[in-house]
Amino acid sequence: MNQMKSSLKRVKKTSSEDIISNEGDETDQQHHWHNRTRTMQQNLNKKLLGKSVLVILHCATERDYYSSLAYTVHDHLVGRWIRTQQHHFETDGKRVYYLSMELFMRRTLGNYIEELEEREMDAALGNGGLGRLAACFLDRMATLGLSSYGYGLRYDYAPGKFYFQLFNSGDYIRDVAEQSFTENITRVLYPNGNNDGRPITMLEKLLPRHLQLIQQINAHHLDLAQQKWPDDGDHRRRMSIIEDQVVNMGYLSIVDSHAVNGIAELHSSLLKSTLFKDFYGLSPEKFQNKTNGKTPRRWLLLCNPELSDLIASKIGEKWITDLSQWRNFVNDEQFVRDVQRIKLGNQQSLLTKFTEEYDNTNIKTVPRTVIFGGKAAPDYLQAKLIIKLICNVGRIVNHDSQIGDRIKVILLENYRVSLAEKMIPVADLSEQISLVGLETSDTCNMKMMLNRALTIGTLDGANIEMDEEVGRGNIIIFGMPVTDVDALKGKGYNSREFYEHEPELKRALDQIRGGYFSPEDPNLFAEIVKSRLGSNGQKYCEKKESCFQNQLVMWIFGYGSLVWKPDFRYISRQEGHVKGFIRRFWQLSEDHRGLPGKPGRVVTLISTGNQCDCVYGVAYEISNADEVSVRHVLDVREKDGYTIIETNFYPKDVEQKDMTCYTYMAHRENPFWGGDAPLDQIAEQIAHAYGPSGTNHEYLFKLAEAIRTITSAHDEHLFTLDQLVKTILTQDEQK
Repeated sequence: MNQMKSSLKRVKKTSSEDIISNEGDETDQQHHWHNRTRTMQQNLNKKLLGKSVLVILHCATERDYYSSLAYTVHDHLVGRWIRTQQHHFETDGKRVYYLSMELFMRRTLGNYIEELEEREMDAALGNGGLGRLAACFLDRMATLGLSSYGYGLRYDYAPGKFYFQLFNSGDYIRDVAEQSFTENITRVLYPNGNNDGRPITMLEKLLPRHLQLIQQINAHHLDLAQQKWPDDGDHRRRMSIIEDQVVNMGYLSIVDSHAVNGIAELHSSLLKSTLFKDFYGLSPEKFQNKTNGKTPRRWLLLCNPELSDLIASKIGEKWITDLSQWRNFVNDEQFVRDVQRIKLGNQQSLLTKFTEEYDNTNIKTVPRTVIFGGKAAPDYLQAKLIIKLICNVGRIVNHDSQIGDRIKVILLENYRVSLAEKMIPVADLSEQISLVGLETSDTCNMKMMLNRALTIGTLDGANIEMDEEVGRGNIIIFGMPVTDVDALKGKGYNSREFYEHEPELKRALDQIRGGYFSPEDPNLFAEIVKSRLGSNGQKYCEKKESCFQNQLVMWIFGYGSLVWKPDFRYISRQEGHVKGFIRRFWQLSEDHRGLPGKPGRVVTLISTGNQCDCVYGVAYEISNADEVSVRHVLDVREKDGYTIIETNFYPKDVEQKDMTCYTYMAHRENPFWGGDAPLDQIAEQIAHAYGPSGTNHEYLFKLAEAIRTITSAHDEHLFTLDQLVKTILTQDEQK
């Protein structure tokens, strides 16, 4: 009970009352929350004791606590809901009513007590993007204090929680129960996506008056089309809401609506030029764009509290409604490091949770874990096959003796909102690889970017607008734009040309088709390959190579403090050297190892062009997911006069091949160029300089020590300065 009491102190502010009642100073607010917490504790005890005379505090089960807390929270929220309604009634403002077949909400008790959160199931009110978008809209409206109400369908079962074999034929309503159709409509969240048409016979039986209204609407609609195109009967036929005794619900929605919008700029454009071209021609004023979004309240404030606190410590809490304020800190070195630290901490916490949950202390981290999340509608057979393929690939890869310690493949079981809230804050790389022109507007890319994940994807959906907003330097885009895809379709391009000319692609598809990943049923995945090599397959195959190239790692060579103090995440390190350079203490430092007016000296590379000259150091392997953040950290770290160059690196291990790497080198025209000077003069400067990162001589000593462990080659400049500075410091101590 003490544990439960302490957890209740962590009540989070999430209701509309918090938005309305936000006046008063900090002391008043603390007093307010203290009283609310105490009231909830008292109510919880009453509910717990009131359940049964046999239940006493010291023997109450977790289920008892869960039920009691649920009733307590219910009572608590009802009072606040009534006060909110009273506020809206008194202010008499405009109200928003959001109608959706799905409202994909998360668990709610997690807002109050974490220990009981796992007892609560995610509400079966939605399945995917439609429901999650609706939930985000409601969250956002609550954040903005708008008077808003969500109306949806309360389903009894959702995919993953019911046996759907009976429904795969599509006749799921009749098979659920022998009760009335009206009850069965919400028995099961529709197990397939084929819901755009409604038979006239069904509407005549269930909704006869509605059918009459639909027929009247269609007649008026076709009259308008006749006036627009008096000599073109094809328009009337194509645009009819009723065709072949089926009501097209999509067409009905367009005709009935005051405004129609796509959910990304590209999507909206394609709706007007392809799918609903005729409707756009009839009523162009209706068509708009509203790019999908995400709510920072849930996808940062709630699911990543440490990052939220860090941001609030810099700019206050107004960022929740104005993310543009973050721009002021992109060059704040400490802020960037703190963000990286939080990301790593989230990953370590999740690993610990998995270790405890699966009671396996042997869980180990690997450089890359590929995580898939998603579900397939029960009658979507190819999607089911793809999920099965992912699991089978994971079975092979995860137990491979050669690569098992380098990469893992995981499919998350029962992917849902509450699980997404745990995974999104730990993701490094967000892969949004859709067929250009077919993805409407996924929002997971926004959620992961919000939590500092790098996005790699095609120029599709919301990726286009994210690219415009953050800049190409902060997102990786590959593949063709939609205009080139359309041109490719026009040529009748054959995907088999890619298949025949790309050995890696051919080998992968052959393995899938030939049963390598399904030895128990060699033909299990043949249909997947067949579809990829069919009429639409060229779009899958075309982008494979560019996607692969964009996920190659980057190597960074360090020859100064990076040798002994890399402050970023890396996959592996290689000791070795670069050729054609010498290392010199010719760059001044006023931001790390010195102060304005009293600079220290740090190293830079000096190009000689002589391949006999070598500089030893360490090359770090950086994953594609970390490339942008690592480059940003180094750009800030080396901002005073350094530029990045590309060169070859030669590993100390002779069995390793040389590789292309990047390194930072000071240019002679930069304002902090110190240049050559007598060694005793440079030594005197290093011996007595210090800055925010420490003393200048510490930098020298640690670098010299590290280089001696890497190579036996003599670095005369470095080692001579090392000895001179030690002599100066010894003399200073003797004075």
